[in-house]
Amino acid sequence: GESGFALMATGLTEHQVQTLGESIGQILEERDFEISGRAFMVTSSIGACLLDEAAGDAVSVMEQAEVAVGQAREQAVRMHVHNPRRHRDVQALRDRDIAEVIRCAVEDRRTTLLYQPIVALGDSSVERYEVLLRLPEPGGPELMPEPVFAVAERFNLAGAPDQLVFDRALQLLEQQRGAGKRCELFV
Repeated sequence: GESGFALMATGLTEHQVQTLGESIGQILEERDFEISGRAFMVTSSIGACLLDEAAGDAVSVMEQAEVAVGQAREQAVRMHVHNPRRHRDVQALRDRDIAEVIRCAVEDRRTTLLYQPIVALGDSSVERYEVLLRLPEPGGPELMPEPVFAVAERFNLAGAPDQLVFDRALQLLEQQRGAGKRCELFV
């Protein structure tokens, strides 16, 4: 199984934290352990998180530490140092990129609406669909909805995609009603 421990230290540079973590990992991996007469070896993925004055409350600190350990495991490295300040800078750049994708997608009407059927549990002659907005990333896959909506709110862009979704959903409703179908959309 997986086990974890926390070491808290002050006054260390990022390089010193990296060196300390690598030393701990090497000690763990070079030593033979024995329990009830059975020998075993240990491997480690150590995540360290640098904290500064903007670290936040205890919950935020623990979340950042979990990010550090998760990155060490994902990258399959013995030691990973997570620097929240650098992470915040990278995230801010990524958020600006997402905001630009939102602006361009709305201006160019380059969006995809997915219509997820809602299954009626009773006898119903009305077709029901949940309308889901997707934005294609230039040269890549569609952006995941969670960061898109969060960035749209932060950059005051939420109104334009909403209006686009409503306009297109209303067009579909008119088409469906014109074809004699009863349809409800949930936006």
